[in-house]
Amino acid sequence: FKFKKKSVGATGNVIMAAVRADGITTINNAACEPEIVDLCNFLKLLGVKILGIGTSDLIIEPSDKTISDISYTIIPDRIEAGTFMIAGLMTKGNIQLDNIMVSHLENIIVKLRGAGAFIEIIDDNTINIKYDDRINSVNINTTEYPGYPTDLQAQWMALMTLADGQSQIIE
Repeated sequence: FKFKKKSVGATGNVIMAAVRADGITTINNAACEPEIVDLCNFLKLLGVKILGIGTSDLIIEPSDKTISDISYTIIPDRIEAGTFMIAGLMTKGNIQLDNIMVSHLENIIVKLRGAGAFIEIIDDNTINIKYDDRINSVNINTTEYPGYPTDLQAQWMALMTLADGQSQIIE
């Protein structure tokens, strides 16, 4: 498979289909979002061989192993975390988010700081977001990870209705 445009949904679906396909599956221009990496890490525990995890080129060798007992914890939802971060600024609040992956939120943190949020990173999994003085207008351009996520565009638009000045959002 060679995707003309990166797609998280398409990448995830092809990966899951490849698990039981006949032969080796190659995906070019695959999405590299943390959720795709996490899916691949889970499937590896089930015996699927996957090369290129975290890159735009994946090679998947299916597995016919039957695994009856596995324990796996999925990664925290970065879109949910970003939504709460934006809501904290919109409501002029002071919130702490636990059980997140700060490394998955770097672009969102940069944009929120530009918009006027005071953000304190406590550790790799905890962050505080506080309204500081005002909400500034900040432009965004949604792009593939690690860029600003498309799924947070609507929340950003709502935040920018409260900002001083004009902002531009490019999808």
